[in-house]
Amino acid sequence: MTSLFNHSVSHSQCPVTQIYLQITTDIVGGFNCRDLIRFMEHSLDLSDGVLFGRVKTSGLALQIFTRLDQNKDGRVCLADLGSTRQRLLKGLAPTPSTDPVIIETAASQRFQSLTPSDYLDYNQLLVLMKERLPKPIPLRGMIAEAGVLTLLEALAGESNLPIRERRITEEMWIRAALELCA
Repeated sequence: MTSLFNHSVSHSQCPVTQIYLQITTDIVGGFNCRDLIRFMEHSLDLSDGVLFGRVKTSGLALQIFTRLDQNKDGRVCLADLGSTRQRLLKGLAPTPSTDPVIIETAASQRFQSLTPSDYLDYNQLLVLMKERLPKPIPLRGMIAEAGVLTLLEALAGESNLPIRERRITEEMWIRAALELCA
C-alpha cells in the first residue's frame, strides 16, 4: 500500500488534544466537570438531542469526567487522557504496531470493514456505537450519542456543517489514527 500521508504529524493535531482544547484553554491546569458540561451542551449540541436534557447531560458528563480524572484531583489534564488516546487509536486502527505504515493500513481496513460507502455519518456511527455497548448499560442511547458526536467533532470538526450532518471519510479516519500515534 502506498502511503497517502506525511507521517510526521504534530501532537497538537491529535483528535484527543483538539477536543481537550475545545473544552479548556488552560493547557496545564485542565478542565473541570462544569467545563465538560458546557462543551457537551454547546459544541456537541447534546441538550438539543431527542434523548437529552440538561439534567441527563449533566449526569452523563459527571460519569465521563469521573472516568477521565485518573488521579481524582477534580481536574482532567492532558496526562489523564493517555488511556483515552490509546483506546481511540485501538478503535481506529487495531494493531499493536507503532509503525505509521502499518497503522495506516490497519485504519484503512477498519474503516472499510465498517461501511461499504466512502464515509460514515451520524446515523451509521450511532448504530455501530450502540451495537458495541453492552445491553444492560443505563443510558446506553445517550452514551452512544455522546460518543458519536465527540467522534464527529474530533475527526470532522473542521466542517462548517452542523455536527449531526458531518461525515467522516476514510482519509479523515486514517489521519486521526496517525495523529494519535505521533
